[in-house]
Amino acid sequence: MNELNREEMLEQAIHKFQHIVQLQDNLQQKTAQRVTFLYRMFFIGFAVLVASISFLVILLAMLMPQMTQAITTMNDHFTSMTYNMESMRSSMNSMHQNVSTMSSIIKNMDKMQVSMHSMSGDVGVMREKMTHINHNMSQMTNNMTDMTQSFVQVDNTVNRMRHDVNHMASPMRMFNSFNPFQ
Repeated sequence: MNELNREEMLEQAIHKFQHIVQLQDNLQQKTAQRVTFLYRMFFIGFAVLVASISFLVILLAMLMPQMTQAITTMNDHFTSMTYNMESMRSSMNSMHQNVSTMSSIIKNMDKMQVSMHSMSGDVGVMREKMTHINHNMSQMTNNMTDMTQSFVQVDNTVNRMRHDVNHMASPMRMFNSFNPFQ
């Protein structure tokens, strides 16, 4: 029995060993299938990546003349902008110089305002004096009117006196005809 037991045990051990080997073989096949699947997916992804990059390179090559033209145009515009910026800088410097003289202009304007205020006061005084002169002129006009009327009356009186003198002298004129000296 001893030997028989040993043979059976050996057979069982061999059978278990074969089962373990078969399990490992199945596991290796599954692992190999998974690795093969991963390699295929990697190569498919790599092919898609290469195709995408190739498409982008072709697209870039097709758009390169337009990009070159756009860059040339931008370069021209940047040159124009540089010229315009220089012109603006010159204008700003000119404006700065012109604005710096504004303080003296403001001071002169303040002086002019003071002078205008003083002139306004003087014009007010002149207005009062002109009002007084107008009043005096109106009195003089009234006096001149009175004098004119007086002269008219004097003139009328003198004319009447001349007429009266002529009338009174008419008898005396008769004596003139007797005058030997004439």
